[in-house]
Amino acid sequence: MAKFLSEALMPLFAMQRLYHWRPGLLGGSKSDEAVTDPHQSAPRGQVVSVAYLLVFFLDNLLGFVFQIWPLLVRHGLVIFDRSFSDVLVDSRRYRYGGPHWAAHFLGRFVPPREKCVLVLDASETAILSRKSEVSFAEIQRQRDAYRRIALSNSNGTRLLFADRGLKTVQRQALLAVVGYLVSKFHKQHGAWLSPSPVPSVPDPRRYRAREG
Repeated sequence: MAKFLSEALMPLFAMQRLYHWRPGLLGGSKSDEAVTDPHQSAPRGQVVSVAYLLVFFLDNLLGFVFQIWPLLVRHGLVIFDRSFSDVLVDSRRYRYGGPHWAAHFLGRFVPPREKCVLVLDASETAILSRKSEVSFAEIQRQRDAYRRIALSNSNGTRLLFADRGLKTVQRQALLAVVGYLVSKFHKQHGAWLSPSPVPSVPDPRRYRAREG
C-alpha cells in the first residue's frame, strides 16, 4: 500500500521518502526484510529491550531532524509503512520484553511525523487466509488493538476496510489521503480562496455498506 500511494502521488510530490517502520539513520533495519514468522524469536530481557527501544526512539528523533523535516519544509512527501506504535501492538515481533509503560512514554515524544494515518482492517478470517504466520486469537488481539488506536485518534486517522480486494482498498486509501491534503490546504490557505465547500471524501464504512 505504501508503494502504491507513493506512485499514485508522484505527480504531486516529486520529492519523496518511503520508510519501513523507522528511518534507519542508526544502522539498517532488518524489518525491511520479508518476515515469514514474526514471533519465532523469543523476546529480549527487560534491560536489553529498553536499550533497543531507546535506539529505535533516537533513530526516529534523529531521522526526523536530519532526513524527514528537511524534506517536509520543501513540500515533500514522507510515507511510513508501520510506525513506533507497532511496538505496543505487537511487541513480540520486535522482541520487546520490557515494560509497556516505557514504550508508551517514549511513544509520546516521537516526532509528529504521523499526520495522516491509515489503518487497514479486515476480518480475522480474511487476514488468516492471506497471512497464516500467527494464530487466529493473536490476529483478533492485534486487530482490536489497531482499531482502538484508529478510533481513539480521529485527527487524520482513517480506518480502511480491506475485505473487498486490493483495488477497493487502494481506492479507499487514495481518497483518504487526497481528502486529508484538500482539508489541510483549505485550513492553510482558505483565507484567500473563494468560499466553497471542501470536497467530501466518502466514509469507507459507508462505501463498504453500499458494496455489501
